[in-house]
Amino acid sequence: MPNTAKNTIFPSIDSFLTLNKSHNKNIPYIFIFTSYGCDACKRIYPFLNELIKEHPYIQFRLITLANEDQANELIEQFNLNDIPLTMIKHEHIHKFGITGFPFAYLVSEKSVILDKGLVNHKEDFRLLMKKIKRAKIA
Repeated sequence: MPNTAKNTIFPSIDSFLTLNKSHNKNIPYIFIFTSYGCDACKRIYPFLNELIKEHPYIQFRLITLANEDQANELIEQFNLNDIPLTMIKHEHIHKFGITGFPFAYLVSEKSVILDKGLVNHKEDFRLLMKKIKRAKIA
Protein backbone atom coordinates (compact mmCIF):
# COMPACT_ATOMS: atom_id res chain seq x y z
CA MET A 1 0.00 0.00 0.00
CA PRO A 2 1.40 3.43 -0.91
CA ASN A 3 2.30 6.02 1.70
CA THR A 4 -0.51 8.60 1.71
CA ALA A 5 0.11 9.90 5.22
CA LYS A 6 0.21 13.57 6.12
CA ASN A 7 3.40 15.35 5.06
CA THR A 8 4.13 12.85 2.25
CA ILE A 9 3.91 13.49 -1.51
CA PHE A 10 0.50 12.91 -3.11
CA PRO A 11 0.54 10.19 -5.85
CA SER A 12 0.43 11.45 -9.45
CA ILE A 13 -2.88 11.34 -11.34
CA ASP A 14 -1.36 12.42 -14.67
CA SER A 15 -1.79 8.98 -16.27
CA PHE A 16 -5.60 9.00 -15.87
CA LEU A 17 -8.13 10.53 -18.29
CA THR A 18 -9.33 13.93 -17.09
CA LEU A 19 -12.39 15.84 -18.32
CA ASN A 20 -12.90 19.62 -17.89
CA LYS A 21 -9.16 20.18 -17.64
CA SER A 22 -7.81 23.28 -15.94
CA HIS A 23 -4.64 23.36 -13.96
CA ASN A 24 -2.82 25.82 -11.72
CA LYS A 25 0.19 24.32 -9.96
CA ASN A 26 0.76 27.43 -7.84
CA ILE A 27 -2.19 26.95 -5.47
CA PRO A 28 -3.21 24.18 -3.05
CA TYR A 29 -5.55 21.38 -4.10
CA ILE A 30 -8.45 19.53 -2.66
CA PHE A 31 -8.67 16.16 -4.40
CA ILE A 32 -12.14 14.71 -3.87
CA PHE A 33 -12.56 10.97 -4.46
CA THR A 34 -16.06 9.84 -5.32
CA SER A 35 -17.71 6.81 -6.85
CA TYR A 36 -20.49 6.67 -9.42
CA GLY A 37 -23.63 5.45 -7.67
CA CYS A 38 -22.43 6.48 -4.20
CA ASP A 39 -25.35 8.17 -2.38
CA ALA A 40 -23.09 10.11 0.01
CA CYS A 41 -21.13 11.39 -3.01
CA LYS A 42 -24.33 12.60 -4.69
CA ARG A 43 -25.01 14.77 -1.63
CA ILE A 44 -21.72 16.69 -1.97
CA TYR A 45 -21.85 17.41 -5.73
CA PRO A 46 -24.52 20.15 -5.48
CA PHE A 47 -22.38 22.48 -3.32
CA LEU A 48 -18.99 21.97 -5.03
CA ASN A 49 -19.55 24.84 -7.49
CA GLU A 50 -20.39 27.13 -4.57
CA LEU A 51 -17.15 26.16 -2.79
CA ILE A 52 -15.13 26.77 -5.97
CA LYS A 53 -16.52 30.30 -6.26
CA GLU A 54 -16.00 31.03 -2.53
CA HIS A 55 -12.39 29.75 -2.52
CA PRO A 56 -10.56 30.74 -5.73
CA TYR A 57 -7.19 30.18 -3.98
CA ILE A 58 -7.85 26.41 -3.97
CA GLN A 59 -7.92 24.08 -6.99
CA PHE A 60 -10.69 21.49 -6.60
CA ARG A 61 -10.39 18.21 -8.51
CA LEU A 62 -12.78 15.28 -8.59
CA ILE A 63 -11.31 11.81 -8.95
CA THR A 64 -14.19 9.50 -9.68
CA LEU A 65 -14.49 5.74 -9.80
CA ALA A 66 -16.48 5.67 -13.04
CA ASN A 67 -16.26 5.02 -16.75
CA GLU A 68 -16.41 7.91 -19.24
CA ASP A 69 -20.18 7.65 -19.82
CA GLN A 70 -20.86 7.65 -16.07
CA ALA A 71 -18.48 10.59 -15.53
CA ASN A 72 -20.19 12.60 -18.26
CA GLU A 73 -23.55 11.79 -16.68
CA LEU A 74 -22.33 13.14 -13.32
CA ILE A 75 -21.00 16.31 -15.00
CA GLU A 76 -24.35 16.91 -16.71
CA GLN A 77 -26.60 15.92 -13.79
CA PHE A 78 -24.76 18.01 -11.18
CA ASN A 79 -23.42 20.83 -13.42
CA LEU A 80 -19.79 19.98 -12.68
CA ASN A 81 -18.38 21.76 -15.74
CA ASP A 82 -16.06 23.99 -13.68
CA ILE A 83 -14.20 21.24 -11.88
CA PRO A 84 -11.64 18.91 -13.46
CA LEU A 85 -12.90 15.33 -13.21
CA THR A 86 -10.44 12.46 -13.44
CA MET A 87 -11.72 8.92 -13.93
CA ILE A 88 -10.07 5.98 -12.25
CA LYS A 89 -10.80 2.28 -12.16
CA HIS A 90 -11.33 0.11 -9.10
CA GLU A 91 -7.87 -1.44 -9.38
CA HIS A 92 -6.29 2.04 -8.98
CA ILE A 93 -8.04 2.98 -5.72
CA HIS A 94 -5.34 1.28 -3.62
CA LYS A 95 -2.76 3.73 -5.03
CA PHE A 96 -4.47 6.52 -3.09
CA GLY A 97 -5.21 4.81 0.23
CA ILE A 98 -8.93 5.63 0.10
CA THR A 99 -10.91 4.33 3.09
CA GLY A 100 -14.40 5.26 1.86
CA PHE A 101 -16.33 7.71 -0.30
CA PRO A 102 -16.46 10.67 -0.52
CA PHE A 103 -12.87 11.13 0.58
CA ALA A 104 -10.66 14.21 0.20
CA TYR A 105 -7.00 15.08 0.33
CA LEU A 106 -5.79 18.58 1.06
CA VAL A 107 -2.53 18.93 -0.89
CA SER A 108 -0.11 21.86 -0.90
CA GLU A 109 1.12 23.54 -4.08
CA LYS A 110 4.27 21.41 -3.63
CA SER A 111 2.12 18.20 -3.68
CA VAL A 112 2.56 17.54 0.06
CA ILE A 113 -0.47 15.99 1.78
CA LEU A 114 -1.58 18.41 4.50
CA ASP A 115 -4.69 16.52 5.62
CA LYS A 116 -7.19 13.91 4.47
CA GLY A 117 -10.47 12.32 5.45
CA LEU A 118 -14.09 11.60 4.64
CA VAL A 119 -16.08 14.65 3.47
CA ASN A 120 -19.79 14.08 3.83
CA HIS A 121 -20.88 17.69 4.44
CA LYS A 122 -19.99 21.22 3.40
CA GLU A 123 -18.58 21.80 6.89
CA ASP A 124 -16.02 19.00 6.32
CA PHE A 125 -14.66 20.98 3.35
CA ARG A 126 -14.60 24.22 5.32
CA LEU A 127 -12.51 22.53 8.02
CA LEU A 128 -10.00 21.43 5.36
CA MET A 129 -9.84 24.96 3.94
CA LYS A 130 -9.13 26.42 7.39
CA LYS A 131 -6.06 24.19 7.50
CA ILE A 132 -4.80 25.81 4.29
CA LYS A 133 -5.12 29.24 5.88
CA ARG A 134 -3.29 28.05 8.99
CA ALA A 135 -0.52 26.44 6.89
CA LYS A 136 0.05 29.72 5.04
CA ILE A 137 0.31 31.64 8.33
CA ALA A 138 2.77 29.16 9.90
